[in-house]
Amino acid sequence: MATRIYQFIAFLFIVFGSVSYSIGTDFLIIPTNSRELTVGSHPLANFSEVNPAGLTLFGNKPLMKAAYGSWYSDVTQTSFGLINRTFGGTTGILIRYAGLNGLELRTSSPTDDPLAEFGTYGASIDLSHSGEYGEMKYGISIRHLQMQMHTSHSGGWAMDMGVLWHPMEKTSLGFSVLNLGKMTTLNKTSPSLPTRILIGGDTILKGNGWENTLMATVEYSQSISGLVYRIGNELHYRFLSLLLGSQFSDDLTTVSAGVQVHVGIYKIGYGVRFGSQGLGNPSMLDVSVLLP
Repeated sequence: MATRIYQFIAFLFIVFGSVSYSIGTDFLIIPTNSRELTVGSHPLANFSEVNPAGLTLFGNKPLMKAAYGSWYSDVTQTSFGLINRTFGGTTGILIRYAGLNGLELRTSSPTDDPLAEFGTYGASIDLSHSGEYGEMKYGISIRHLQMQMHTSHSGGWAMDMGVLWHPMEKTSLGFSVLNLGKMTTLNKTSPSLPTRILIGGDTILKGNGWENTLMATVEYSQSISGLVYRIGNELHYRFLSLLLGSQFSDDLTTVSAGVQVHVGIYKIGYGVRFGSQGLGNPSMLDVSVLLP
């Protein structure tokens, strides 16, 4: 079953790459699921999108996940992923696509109607692998990117690296470096990738039937002015998870809330973010399922 799904994903990438257009490399900083949108991007367990060492699979069954959501300024994103145990560790594939439609092409002279309408899109496919060495987990991710705006096109490759350490049973620390790579020229210049460096930690508190995880992270990003500070909280009780998060930087403050429902082999999540930028409230819906 898992082999067939990997073959299907490979087929999707061939077709996907052949028609891909792009929104710019900043689509790589858009969260790929409702959990990351809500509690924030933390280089910890189950945050493989921002730390490949956090690629985690409970049990031996493959996990398939899909998400759809909106970002600022009417940008939409779709992602699809699969996680499985292979090569003595955990391997994951993630496909993501972000786009913005309805852009107008006009001349320098005012006119009632545009010359044309076009869209801008970005797409990537990631292959990630994580392993363990004592109390340390390590991970690496290789990413292929395609992007286009109007008739201009660019492609490239990038790499993520990260480690995750458990100094105590209920505490972990994570570190990751993201988007190390290069793009081909676009309108005579090569787009720069949004290189990110994250360091964070979490602690877990448990009670009678409930579990609470508190997370904190500091990030340096080439695409954001100054440091970004994030805090997140995740409360699990039976089949329900409640998520809260906040983010602070020189230019932006956000607050997020979300919920996850666990029903058998299925998990459904929804999150929404409120910010001070006045460009809309990003939201995301996702579903994951354990495969046989």
